[in-house]
Amino acid sequence: MPGIQRLASTFSIIFEPMSNAPTESAPRKKKKLGNFPIWGELFGVTLSLLVVGLYGLLFLISYQAKQEVISNIELQIFLDNFITSGERFRLEQSLATRDYVLADETDDGVRFVSKEEEAQRLIAETGEDFMELLGENPLRDVLIVRVKPSYVDTTSLNTLKTELEAERGIHEVVYMEGIVEQINDNLVRLGIILLILAAIITLAVVMLINNTIKLALFSQRFLIRSMQLVGAKPGFVQSPFLRRSLINGMVSGLLASAILYGMYTYSSQLFPKLEDLKDINQFFVLFALLILLGGILASLSTWRAIRKYLRMSLDDLY
Repeated sequence: MPGIQRLASTFSIIFEPMSNAPTESAPRKKKKLGNFPIWGELFGVTLSLLVVGLYGLLFLISYQAKQEVISNIELQIFLDNFITSGERFRLEQSLATRDYVLADETDDGVRFVSKEEEAQRLIAETGEDFMELLGENPLRDVLIVRVKPSYVDTTSLNTLKTELEAERGIHEVVYMEGIVEQINDNLVRLGIILLILAAIITLAVVMLINNTIKLALFSQRFLIRSMQLVGAKPGFVQSPFLRRSLINGMVSGLLASAILYGMYTYSSQLFPKLEDLKDINQFFVLFALLILLGGILASLSTWRAIRKYLRMSLDDLY
């Protein structure tokens, strides 16, 4: 038994220092100024910018659809029966050079339809030969002129109609007056609706981004106060937060742009007509505005939140 006691005392001597040795705790990670939770901010700002982008995309599609509709507005210029082919050709060439004519790479915006061609078209549509009944072709040769969208309003078209009818060889000028008035009225209503929606969406997005940034900075309020207490100027305290918010806001704008482009590409596969309304240059402008808007709104919201925390009392911070 004495041997066992000596063995026990030996083990107690060996392990006692180890058991009494102070345990080292894991070093705490220091908070870095400007280092606040990023994922919540990115998600909130990206979602807000996505709403703005969807509205912008809707506006662009509506604008392109409007341009396509009004670019199909045409003036029908009926010619006098006594006009010669040479005079008609010179008139056609003159019209093609005028400012209000909509031309493109394949078409000069003016096309000639003879009265014989028009008669054959009407006979094919109605199934009745009116020339046999009347004994002659009562129709007239016509020049069809496509008009630029900037001239598609009742006042401008009536002015063009009056000017053209005063020229030699022109009998009458006709356009779809009722349709033009209806298009313009609908565009005015659509513009008012889009303007109201823009104001509501802008207000909601600004409030959402502001609250998102404020919540992200809430965990840094005591660090901000500590920097202020040791003599740091407001600009020094704000600068790292502003830099990070600017970067995060622009990244959010980039993410929102990528999501929007993916949504539009997928929708174009389901509705091929949307592809005809796409203007890639306008899309790039929209995406650039989203990136810029994200950086500006995030920076302004951060500046307001930090300014508020710098002015709060210690009791209010708790």
